[in-house]
Amino acid sequence: MIIEDLFYTEDHLWVRKEEDSERVIIGLSDYGQERLGEIISVDLLSEGEEVSRDDELATIGTASDEIVVYSPVTGKIIEINNAVVESPAIINEDPYEDGWLIKMELVAPKELDDLMDAAEYEEYVEQARIHDEEEALLAEELSEEEMEE
Repeated sequence: MIIEDLFYTEDHLWVRKEEDSERVIIGLSDYGQERLGEIISVDLLSEGEEVSRDDELATIGTASDEIVVYSPVTGKIIEINNAVVESPAIINEDPYEDGWLIKMELVAPKELDDLMDAAEYEEYVEQARIHDEEEALLAEELSEEEMEE
């Protein structure tokens, strides 16, 4: 599911700009959580911290991996979602509403122009799905060849 009025990143984050303010809410997209699988841990920076675009914003853990989430924008963290820290599965269940990660006050609102809109992100995800399918087929072929040897 891709929501129309959000901005998106290549790292599968979404950014929602709040009306009439320089505040944004940041979360992991539906496709992003789908790719990760079951999320078992979330560590977020603290309220009041200032981050630049591409600074570490959070760490998300799964059964098989831990990924670092980088900030898509520059700003000051004004609120963190403690609910996802306490119950990380919320991100899998509802990535666009209850599963948000951080709220920020933007320092450089123009950075939003560098993010993808819903149509661009939809195309990006489609290409990513094709790539994932190709990799899965290649891995399957290699596995079959190894078993024949």
